[in-house]
Amino acid sequence: MNKRVILTMIHLVLIYLCAWYILKFAFPNVFMLQVNNAQLITIGKYIDSHIWLRTMLGFGTAFLTYWLYLCATLCKPSLNIYQCFIITCIIAFAYLVNEISLTASTYYCIIVMIALPTIYGASMKNTACVFIAHLLAQWFSLEIRGLSKEMLSTNFLSLFIMTLESYFWLLLFYLYYNYREKEGAIYED
Repeated sequence: MNKRVILTMIHLVLIYLCAWYILKFAFPNVFMLQVNNAQLITIGKYIDSHIWLRTMLGFGTAFLTYWLYLCATLCKPSLNIYQCFIITCIIAFAYLVNEISLTASTYYCIIVMIALPTIYGASMKNTACVFIAHLLAQWFSLEIRGLSKEMLSTNFLSLFIMTLESYFWLLLFYLYYNYREKEGAIYED
């Protein structure tokens, strides 16, 4: 991917995030009407009632989170197969810990998100920036104007939609750090 394409994608993600936050801040009732849509609730309850489906979608979103997070902190456009295998093992272990205690699972994931980039040699500045932004995006997305209290159903799909911008923040950091890494390189237009 050349520098111009990455820069265009960064602008598109920023526009999306601005629109998303304007919708949540200025029109919270409209946003909640969409999240509380009967069809979305039905789909979300279907996902929640089928453990295999919820597990696969949860694994997919967790893998996407760790993949974008590691690529951003390491300033790499992709991970190698070994790093993907490590992420898979971390997620599997998180599922096992989650069966014992949700609190322990949360702490485990926080520790892994700080330790893993450090083990792979990421700069502490990049790790801190991406970690704090991701943590704040997840917290902020549920707390904007008390929207989480207006949810009719806290199913997988509704929560995914409520926290969608945290994935776009990770995407933004992924694109930014990869753009910054390529600044000195020669590109074909």
